[in-house]
Amino acid sequence: MIFDNYFFSVLKEAITNRFSEMMQNILNQRLGIDNEKLQEIEAEMEEVANNENMSPEEKQKALEELAQQRDTFIEESIERAKVVNQTA
Repeated sequence: MIFDNYFFSVLKEAITNRFSEMMQNILNQRLGIDNEKLQEIEAEMEEVANNENMSPEEKQKALEELAQQRDTFIEESIERAKVVNQTA
């Protein structure tokens, strides 16, 4: 019985995560956001966060710069999508 509850809990979490990922991909596509580029930036952020050779201050600065880069990329993608929709 415990195994069944654990199994269903893990399965439910996996389905929820996959559904969230699919919905985010659909939203990104509609907004004109390149998922690959966004994933590259997020991977860089994860790499910085896990880098043991950087001081906390260096990590903070690098993460802030990457977050700004990500936000700018998203904003520019949305603006491009608006222009395309207006001219279509």
